[in-house]
Amino acid sequence: MSRSSLASRLGALAVAASAFALGACSSDGGGAVTATVAVEGTADACTPAQTSVAAGRIQFAFTNKADQVSELYVKDAGGKIKSEVENVGKGVTRNLTVKLAEGAYQLVCKPGEKGDGIATPFTVTA
Repeated sequence: MSRSSLASRLGALAVAASAFALGACSSDGGGAVTATVAVEGTADACTPAQTSVAAGRIQFAFTNKADQVSELYVKDAGGKIKSEVENVGKGVTRNLTVKLAEGAYQLVCKPGEKGDGIATPFTVTA
């Protein structure tokens, strides 16, 4: 196999692996976004711009204002992770899109990517 052929195959493999990894963290179900909620994470708070939205495909725009890498999780009332975004650097905003049904949820910011994180109640209405 030639060097350029090997490089092409390795590049294609890297793209496929990246797509798989990104897809593994999302449970958005596709379709139009029904609401966008800004969420600010700091060293001691996880603050959404609003704490209630209508059911549907919700996009969370997570901005990490902590001094270390952080994560954002959306958990259901039983603590099950519905979706997450990891490795969000200081000052960076990343989107997390997830399809949510009516119910009680928690947004959990994890500065330093350790421990239980900082939970904020979040409600999805009918």
